[in-house]
Amino acid sequence: MMMSVQQFEAGTIIISGVGDRAFLVFLTSKPVEITKMQTVLANVVKTSIVVRHLFESKPITPEVLASYDEAVAGELKRLTRILFVEKFGETKEFKKNKEIAQYLQSKLGALVGPGPLQEIVTLAYNEVGTTAPYMTSAHWERFLTILLDRLREIEGDSVAAKAEKEWRAHLKQVLSSFV
Repeated sequence: MMMSVQQFEAGTIIISGVGDRAFLVFLTSKPVEITKMQTVLANVVKTSIVVRHLFESKPITPEVLASYDEAVAGELKRLTRILFVEKFGETKEFKKNKEIAQYLQSKLGALVGPGPLQEIVTLAYNEVGTTAPYMTSAHWERFLTILLDRLREIEGDSVAAKAEKEWRAHLKQVLSSFV
């Protein structure tokens, strides 16, 4: 890995390569003696390795982490969770699940009203054991069955049968789509 350290009266510039056409630039606002920069340079090297790993889209598996020193492996583990949380909302599964949840809540809410809606939905999520963003098709099938059973108790068989036909068709269509 190539690194350049340049000192000026106003501060220090550290340039570290992280790929074929990429580099990181670190600036200090005051001059620092080179002999006192070991900690900073070590952090620059660690950061450069982490950024290179991310740029190369390498997996973050235990085997890969074992090939790095402890500081780099720790930073990659920490970033894994942060990146997952940031990017999860962009996944097609998340978007499908959000669409299904909104659809079912709007349809059920029109039939039972806002008070019972919240009670039924909360109960259904608790029985399924997860929330909308993380649900699979099996979760949605169970969730829909719970909603329909509750709707049948409140509004009767004919309303529930009509809702079941419409909602199951919509659920199947959304789950099989490539959104």
